Amino acid sequence: MNQFLDTIRFIPKLIGVSLKASFAKRTAFCIEIAFMIVNNTIYFSIWWFFFRKIGSINGWDVHDLGLLFAHLTGSVGFALGFGGGIQHIAERISKARLDSILTQPKPVLLQLLGSQSRPSGWGDLACALFFFWFFVEGITPVKIIMFTINTITGAGVLLACGIVLSSLAFWLQNTHRFIRQIFEFIITLAGYPPQIFVGWFKFVLFTIIPAGFISFLPTTVVQSERWDLLALQIVGCLLYMSLAVMIFNRGLSRYESGNSFHHGN
Repeated sequence: MNQFLDTIRFIPKLIGVSLKASFAKRTAFCIEIAFMIVNNTIYFSIWWFFFRKIGSINGWDVHDLGLLFAHLTGSVGFALGFGGGIQHIAERISKARLDSILTQPKPVLLQLLGSQSRPSGWGDLACALFFFWFFVEGITPVKIIMFTINTITGAGVLLACGIVLSSLAFWLQNTHRFIRQIFEFIITLAGYPPQIFVGWFKFVLFTIIPAGFISFLPTTVVQSERWDLLALQIVGCLLYMSLAVMIFNRGLSRYESGNSFHHGN
């Protein structure tokens, strides 16, 4: 119990240190935030012109897409703002740079995730608030609560994906670049209107590649204001996080033992 409480108290301290380090380079921090806002604006504008020309896709219009982008940018922003280290875990494993962390008493995965706060994440969060405010019709306390929970759980699912992918580096050497590309591909998929996906691929987006839990289901939750769907979103997040931690710990045991694992240079 004491160890659990120590871990809980350690989390805000870890986040505080990573945020302080991120804010230290103010110019670079502001530039990266601005770049992400511009990037998101351009990407959304492409879809906006598309919907303006065709009207809708199976009942989905630009307002639905705006809500989807609010969830996507919110989840990505929360994940990278508070767990930006996710983008470097695979590389640290491949290059055998976990040893210094293994000697510390705190959870290894937690330290890796909280080792960085990406400024781009704060740009994403700013976009999320704008998209939610501008495109959601009839904002209510219920929708705000649901959006907040969706953002946190969506970030949890995204981090879980990153953890699972990064853990592959325990078994497959020099794959960190490929792993990062897959991670970014999942984010890209979550930015498409779900109405364009049909059949088995839509099933894949809620199982093997859980982009559906990052933006698709959260959008439906706010649109319908259904608490049962919100509960499904929370359960999905907990399941994926549990699976991710289990896979990472299995790989970490392999790393520590050194059996059949050769560190890359």
